[in-house]
Amino acid sequence: MLHRMGTATAVGLALVSAAVGASPAMAANAPPAARAQEATPADFDAWLSRLMAWNSQYMVLVTRRGDQMLALLDVSETLQAHLQRGDTREAKRWADAWATETRTAYAELNAIYPTLPVDPPAPPRVRGSEEQGRAALRQQVELRDRIGTLLRQTTDSADQFIDSVVTASSGRETDLQALGRAHFALGMAQLNIEILMIASSRPAQGEPAYHFSVALEEANHAALAWMRFIQADAEGQPSDPAGSAAAIRTRAAAAAGAAQNLKRDITRLRTEIEAERQLVGTPLKDTLLFICTSMMSSADIELRIAAQLEIVASAVAADDAEASMEAYDAIDKLVVERLETDRLRRARISGG
Repeated sequence: MLHRMGTATAVGLALVSAAVGASPAMAANAPPAARAQEATPADFDAWLSRLMAWNSQYMVLVTRRGDQMLALLDVSETLQAHLQRGDTREAKRWADAWATETRTAYAELNAIYPTLPVDPPAPPRVRGSEEQGRAALRQQVELRDRIGTLLRQTTDSADQFIDSVVTASSGRETDLQALGRAHFALGMAQLNIEILMIASSRPAQGEPAYHFSVALEEANHAALAWMRFIQADAEGQPSDPAGSAAAIRTRAAAAAGAAQNLKRDITRLRTEIEAERQLVGTPLKDTLLFICTSMMSSADIELRIAAQLEIVASAVAADDAEASMEAYDAIDKLVVERLETDRLRRARISGG
């Protein structure tokens, strides 16, 4: 669900922040003498392509690890199919082979990380906006380091889940119940990791993508509150429908507020880009305006996700499982739309 996209979008946010933050439009307030020394829009076009090429190598790791984590969530059904054949020895052989194959795939992906180029390409020098350039580089370097942490954390989570699958291949009811709990815990762990990734990759307040990252984080917090409620209910533990609904609703409202703030800031940024004389008639202006339009679309998607989370809150309060699942399906589709919007935005930045 929501955890299918948060980390990848965090990487995309950092790229958008760097692309817009270091552009000529952001140097519009530099003194006239400094502006005469500015790099040309063509220089920024070329830099964006180099930055995207550097960033994309790390994005591949994040995307592939996300796919690996999602694949784990389907394994319980595969194991059940083996067990239903009535041969636990065959199920154990399958589980052992799957565990070895999966751990090898995780290790191979982890091994790519230290082979990638460490330093991102420096943006064109613009006297009067050197700090924006340095900030753009710092953000990319910090993101690279956090991706390394993400790879380690997800490997640890996967190892624990893999152990549960192998144990559950016994077919014993207690082991299968433990696998069910591990399956749920894996999803929650992934959400927590992505919340940390989004928060730690957040652009500075005032930058275009700041409110987008807040909206993503708040939506994930709402999903966590929902999952905690479901987990307690499924395990027969005391649950608090009213309290859980209130927590979901609070986070959903915060996500919606951040999305509205994003629309406000993007409207302001578009005005600044349109007024920047250096950008008139350049491909860079077209790219920046495309980013603005794309970010507006992202804001609308986050508003729709927040609205569905409001429905979830009402369903939790009313103990309406059917309404919850309908909202779940709607959110899942919106997350796919979020992913596609981010992909198109990154592709446009790559093409300059």
